Amino acid sequence: MFNVKIIKRHLGRYVSRLKKSLRKHRRWYATALPDVPRRPQSGSTTSIGDLPVEVFAQVIAVLDSRRDKESMAACSLVSRRWRAVALPYLFSTVSVAEEEDFDKFLAFLAETPHVTQQIRSLSLWGEGGSAARLDCTAFSRVFPSLTRLRRLFLDCLTLQVTGIGVDEGSFRHNDSSGWLEALEVDDVCCEDMEGRRLPVIPTVLDMLPVTSVHLLRFDRLGDAVAKNKNSDFEVGQPSRSIAVGHLAVVAPEGAATPAYFAFYEKLVHVGSLGCISVFCSTWEDAEQLTAFLRVQGSSVTTVDLDVTELLALEREQHLAPPLPPRRWQHLAQSLPACANLSSLRLHISWNSMEGDSLTHTSVFSDIFSVTIPPTLREFQLWIKLPEDWGYADAHTSANELWGLSTLDRALCDRDRFPELRRVLVIIQSFPVVPPAWIYALEGRIAERELPRVDGMGILYFQWFTPICYELD
Repeated sequence: MFNVKIIKRHLGRYVSRLKKSLRKHRRWYATALPDVPRRPQSGSTTSIGDLPVEVFAQVIAVLDSRRDKESMAACSLVSRRWRAVALPYLFSTVSVAEEEDFDKFLAFLAETPHVTQQIRSLSLWGEGGSAARLDCTAFSRVFPSLTRLRRLFLDCLTLQVTGIGVDEGSFRHNDSSGWLEALEVDDVCCEDMEGRRLPVIPTVLDMLPVTSVHLLRFDRLGDAVAKNKNSDFEVGQPSRSIAVGHLAVVAPEGAATPAYFAFYEKLVHVGSLGCISVFCSTWEDAEQLTAFLRVQGSSVTTVDLDVTELLALEREQHLAPPLPPRRWQHLAQSLPACANLSSLRLHISWNSMEGDSLTHTSVFSDIFSVTIPPTLREFQLWIKLPEDWGYADAHTSANELWGLSTLDRALCDRDRFPELRRVLVIIQSFPVVPPAWIYALEGRIAERELPRVDGMGILYFQWFTPICYELD
């Protein structure tokens, strides 16, 4: 427990310094503008409770920048005025991580409307493979009171549909309104009261009365869908279409299957999608992406494709069934549908196979053999290095970069890309490697792989290292 007297004493010292600065400011202000009347001083100004609200807000803002929630909670006990200022900071971000706390949290929200109006980011997540259960019906009743909610995260949960049958849909909101900046669903499944699996995405949308989501992200959904099967029964049907600004489908375990892409065509309101991020794990995913963009691509300006799994298939092609011919051209055939394409991002992995056995795989030349819209202004290439990558690898042959030099001539063609202004190569390394190794790799790419692009002055590099946080 925090000692309120100690907090008041520290705040008193801070206030005395602040009042001293204010007196200097007032003397200068009165000299510069003599017509401005001075406020009469009163003896009550020495009380912390009578200080201007701006002082309270400044103190709370400093504590918020330090992520010191406990001190802010202690400050909220000083007075009602302190509490009114501290509430928006205390409850702007809320995370509930235990299943037994979900019901208590929903009951708390129902009884405290002044708190629900302050929540802007809400995370509900369980521990241990979707074991925690969340009552969809109870949450759908509370959601309309979260008037300022902008970001919702559902992680490692089982959505429990209670009180209705599979086809009744009695908890659906017919009068949908509102919008979210981000809705992210990760490792979530859905069941009814009898333990039968239900489609995840329709259930999530039915319990949330929103018509617009800027970022819609799905990852590792619990629907049992065959990767080459377009099954409306298993995936479900959307009850309505919504405006989606950025659709992110990053899962290698199901959410990017052809069945889901067919679902997204009906879910996303045509003309609203501006960015799509897709993790392609099979060539069936790539084919369905082409069909999806033919419907939704007219408004898309950014395409973000992670093809690391497809490149893994290239490495294993001597052990697996033959791959489809002209497969990389077929993947790129989705791009002409994006007539307003401004940014193209490709995520690739380092080719760790020894020798030149894969030099015949012309990934980039095949992709850029397709007519890409001339509106392209930025091309990003994300290169993921293996964990055992070392300094010697920075000076090896072009085989490790999948023939990146074939991309140099295509990007320098001003007739094809008159608007191209930036080629960004982002190197991903984990664990962290010495910067000198990365600089050596950057020099090799600039001098040997992309010399023409570098000569045009549009080649840039970034070094990206994922950060892992340990939970207490």
